[in-house]
Amino acid sequence: MKVFVVLAAFVACIAATPMVRIDPEDDWRVVGGSTASGGQFPFIVSQRSGSTTSHMCGGSILNNRWILSAAHCLTGSGTITFVAGSNQLLSGGTRFSVSRRILHANYNPSTIANDVAVVQVGSNIGFTTAIQPVSLTTSAVGGNVAVTLAGWGRLSQGGSIPNNLQFLHKSTITNAVCQSRVSPNPIFASSLCTTTPSGQGACHGDSGGPLVLRNTRTQAGIVSWGIPCARGFPDVYARVSSFIAWINNAISS
Repeated sequence: MKVFVVLAAFVACIAATPMVRIDPEDDWRVVGGSTASGGQFPFIVSQRSGSTTSHMCGGSILNNRWILSAAHCLTGSGTITFVAGSNQLLSGGTRFSVSRRILHANYNPSTIANDVAVVQVGSNIGFTTAIQPVSLTTSAVGGNVAVTLAGWGRLSQGGSIPNNLQFLHKSTITNAVCQSRVSPNPIFASSLCTTTPSGQGACHGDSGGPLVLRNTRTQAGIVSWGIPCARGFPDVYARVSSFIAWINNAISS
């Protein structure tokens, strides 16, 4: 029987638990990453369970009314909010309600194909030095490109969620190499993969968050799935350039 381990399954577990343990002292990994400085990733947001501090997924600000995330983060029926403008889960930031969720019509929860969604917030996002929109790549990113992952994912499989935003420098790999390393799980043309040594990588809670080109505010991928956590397998993202037309259509609807 094929085993398909995805971050989505763990997001569902997080969503079912009202209060995920957030450790204010855990400020040193994404797994294996570093603590982000203030304003380093002003476009990142934390998806929360209702009005709590319970972190579920990441996301990125597209403009003053729309947020980009992964479809698997938004399939539940529970109330969610997004917090922008703070690197810390337990304090600061501005909270936004959700007025609309739009998931890609061809999102497939079995294969995690087309794992992209946008969320319209209930009020305008005011831009400051700590809150800014992200830019999106419009051309395909190949292999061996320097990128950076940011998020509040767990520090290890089953571990705690860090209070402080983390980031990790990574490199992309070609889809062919990625497929050979995660087979039989499918890699699509609209997938983007990264690699890091064992002990570094995405984990549960990073889903939906941004992968950006190194030292830029240009997003190349949306955290989608992986073989948890930081075991030397590739992390898999929705390739932003493959969904530019869909994103623009959705946020203008």
